[in-house]
Amino acid sequence: MNDFEDRLRDRLHAAVPDGPDDPGRADAARAYAARRRRRTRTTLAVAAVVVVGAVSVLPSVLGDEDRSSAPVATSPSATGGTAIAGEPYACPPRPPKHRTSDAPGDQVPEGALLARLCASGVGTTWQPPADALTTDVDALVRAVNDQELLPDSQPCTMELGPAYTLTFQYADGSTVTVQGELFGCRALTVGDATYRGADQVHDRFLALLHQPRRAETDR
Repeated sequence: MNDFEDRLRDRLHAAVPDGPDDPGRADAARAYAARRRRRTRTTLAVAAVVVVGAVSVLPSVLGDEDRSSAPVATSPSATGGTAIAGEPYACPPRPPKHRTSDAPGDQVPEGALLARLCASGVGTTWQPPADALTTDVDALVRAVNDQELLPDSQPCTMELGPAYTLTFQYADGSTVTVQGELFGCRALTVGDATYRGADQVHDRFLALLHQPRRAETDR
């Protein structure tokens, strides 16, 4: 072996350190590092599960708080207002032939949720509207109560013509019916009292009934 080879070997020895005295220490170090890596991955996985669980629970907690402070919603009824106990009033198959009204006293109570116009009278052939009034019903009640009394001395013609019953229904399902005549003195019977203006009440019913439809058409 010449000097060149000796110098090359010395340089390689200096560049590459000697191996450890105890080879088992390197294996132990690698095992320890592997255990640390496994613990780190386990810790990160548990932390991720905890974070995801907290995120999923938070909306439900906030939702419970919102529901506790929000007002309870009531389901709308078929009449468009507060629910009526029982079925909405429908016209009877046979209209009454005589002037009649079951209103208490001489006024119609306010607070009705539905008003139904039905045909009445002898030989009545006209067809009332198929729909009931379920909006601004108290406006129609006031139209009835605002009519003037018909004097007993008021002369009226004796001809017969179309008549109607107007029935108001309330939340408890109870009803109050008045009757109007579209002939003669246009008598409006409310309980034991007789008023003028049956034609005005009839026209007011139709105006209120068609008012929402006109509003929708104008949009």
